Amino acid sequence: MGYRKRSTDALSATVEGSLKRISLQHTRSKGVVTRVSNVLQSDHGRHTNMERRA
Repeated sequence: MGYRKRSTDALSATVEGSLKRISLQHTRSKGVVTRVSNVLQSDHGRHTNMERRA
């Protein structure tokens, strides 16, 4: 049980790191995002709300 908990923490830390990297790339490539966001607008809005709540 303890091992599983530790691996879950490691996994969520990895996911968090990936999300930070992704958001850095997201900031860097605003032009591409602007074009893509027209398609993903609803998902993007939901994602931003989740970030704001966190």
